[in-house]
Amino acid sequence: MLLAACRLFSADHDLVYPQASLSADWNQPIDLGAIDVDSGTTVTIKLTNPGMLDLGVWEIALRSGDEFSADYDLDEAYCEDGSEGATALEEGFLLHGGCTLPLQLSFHPTTAGERADHLSVVTFEDDASPPAF
Repeated sequence: MLLAACRLFSADHDLVYPQASLSADWNQPIDLGAIDVDSGTTVTIKLTNPGMLDLGVWEIALRSGDEFSADYDLDEAYCEDGSEGATALEEGFLLHGGCTLPLQLSFHPTTAGERADHLSVVTFEDDASPPAF
């Protein structure tokens, strides 16, 4: 699932700009199945930057946040070459080019019924400030 991308071509090589890609299909819901009240479940999806440059991530959040949660640990970010996957910033973090960050999406219902939420990943260029609202 590609959220944003661009490519710069030169005579010598392609420079792939930062991209945000999720292991889950962005346009399809993640079905967590039947879950008992006062219990819960967690699924892991991956946020990947297949680009060559750092991707600034300002926020990863779910809209409702009541019974759903989205968690991550920057120490779990990894790169295929074994280098550091992410760097914390004062606001947000950088996901380095070619690196992946596992995201844990959890649901803990307190009452019966069907629920849905929406995952939001807000990105910015590494030399820009996060958006102000």
